[in-house]
Amino acid sequence: MGELQLARLILERVGWENPGPWVVGIVGAVIVIAATIVAGFVLTALVSRALRRLAARTATDIDDRIIEILDKPLRRLVVAAGLYEVSMELPTSDRVRVITSGLVLIYAVWVASKLLTQIALVLLGAYGKRVEGHDFEKDYFPLLSKILGAVIGVFGLAVVLHHFGQDVTSLVAALGIGGVAVSLAAKDTLGSMIAGFIILVDRPFRPGDRIRLATGEIGDVVEIGTRSTRVRLLDANMLIVPNNELVNSRVMNFNFPAHSMSVTTEIRLPYGSDVDKARGICADILAADKDVVQPAPAPNLSAFGTEHLVLTVQFVVPDYGLATAVGDRVRSEIHRRFYEAGLRFAVPMREVVQAKA
Repeated sequence: MGELQLARLILERVGWENPGPWVVGIVGAVIVIAATIVAGFVLTALVSRALRRLAARTATDIDDRIIEILDKPLRRLVVAAGLYEVSMELPTSDRVRVITSGLVLIYAVWVASKLLTQIALVLLGAYGKRVEGHDFEKDYFPLLSKILGAVIGVFGLAVVLHHFGQDVTSLVAALGIGGVAVSLAAKDTLGSMIAGFIILVDRPFRPGDRIRLATGEIGDVVEIGTRSTRVRLLDANMLIVPNNELVNSRVMNFNFPAHSMSVTTEIRLPYGSDVDKARGICADILAADKDVVQPAPAPNLSAFGTEHLVLTVQFVVPDYGLATAVGDRVRSEIHRRFYEAGLRFAVPMREVVQAKA
């Protein structure tokens, strides 16, 4: 009511005696609108200056982008607050007052919703840039931006409906029923999308990692998509796996915690073989190979079979991509050196006894 008293005082000073309520209301509205416009510019200037000083002390540019977003919307919200006050103070009927103030509220809610959505998208985009080896903006940014906009829009709609005296319980119930219907109709797709987001956040593997699936396939992760993950198998075929299967099964990552990989070879020797000689030859081969991580573990006699001795040779290669080639080279050299040294490999033998008729 202070603006009406100020308007009446101004009218009396200019010689307008006993002004009507509409005249006082219009003059008061002009005062309020002018004051809010000035206050909006002053407030945003002061707030922006203070926030920019704080942002200058940080290394990230996220706060700078948020400050740029805040400038115009804050001014508009201050002006909208003044217009709302004017609509409530004008000498109109209750119905007109509700409609005019409702229109101002709709505008303010629209500005605030747009502001919140833009800030959320800036934070979401900043998080996406921290995700290495994943095209976050292509796979998840459009979807999450629409979800955020829809959620904020629903809250804004509820505020507007409440202003017009409508019960928002029915809206919430309708949205709940609609959400249940959509989730039941597309539960597999939604499950894979949620699983993809879980993989993105949990990061059990990344594009470029070599993994082994629970079903036994081994391959390199090419892309983690919204619904599925693409894995290039060792035979160069592309395997497309739904994300919900990956989340709910065991996956071995050969890249974590390091790229090195252990290779094991079992050598079967006949009983009576010179085990020390065989062990020494295997140790020399491992020590001479440039792709075997040194020092290599000593070969060990690991088991006594029914027809043979088991000599286990185990070594580590610095990268899983070398495992096949190095394993082949070591086994070939063991085969050559054993035969040169007079050592033989155990072969299955069966004794057939024929009963006399």
